[in-house]
Amino acid sequence: MTGLGITITSVTVLVLLAEFLRHRHAPLAGYGWLGLMTLGLAEWLVFRGFQPVTIYFTPIAWTAYLLLSDAAVLAIRGHSRLTISHVSSLESRCFRSLSGWFSRRTTCAWGTGLI
Repeated sequence: MTGLGITITSVTVLVLLAEFLRHRHAPLAGYGWLGLMTLGLAEWLVFRGFQPVTIYFTPIAWTAYLLLSDAAVLAIRGHSRLTISHVSSLESRCFRSLSGWFSRRTTCAWGTGLI
């Protein structure tokens, strides 16, 4: 069953790569290469059993996938979600979300005596 999964994944990646190379109008953006390297490094570290990466692999992988796919869209279409003028608004929303999550987490930790 593992062999079938690897085969399906490999064929999917090859088809996506072939279509990307056929339709792109610009090279892959730098953040796309960063996403690809992050994904490769994270998978290598997971198979090596590196503890922080094994715990947080899903958010690391999804961030890498988003960077890579957005850079591919930019190379094909000439514009993407991360390159629009609303990036500063997106960044501020992300930072507000993270700060809100962190403040709730520390409040819960303070209440339980963990900190």
